[in-house]
Amino acid sequence: MEGVEDVAFISTYIELSGRMLEFKRRGGHFIVCGGKTSISRPLAMPKNCLFHISSFFDGDSDKNTKPDVKKDNKRDNGCILNLCSITGVDPLSAEGYLVKMW
Repeated sequence: MEGVEDVAFISTYIELSGRMLEFKRRGGHFIVCGGKTSISRPLAMPKNCLFHISSFFDGDSDKNTKPDVKKDNKRDNGCILNLCSITGVDPLSAEGYLVKMW
């Protein structure tokens, strides 16, 4: 997950929906990456270890008004999507099975 706020949001939802025990039983863990540019490193490590992974991050589509910011978001989002085997989609608005981007 991108940051501690994302973990707080998702873990609260899981807890309030009564699914926390199931999440833990299935071995679910949250890994805080400290920003979108750092998600690729921990995401790449388990890729060839047969772990089931999901990635939750903010696509920052609301911050794409400046060309340099849009370029960085496209690069970072594209890298994360590629690591999740999601290709051929717009990295500024993609969503799929292994990734949840908003």
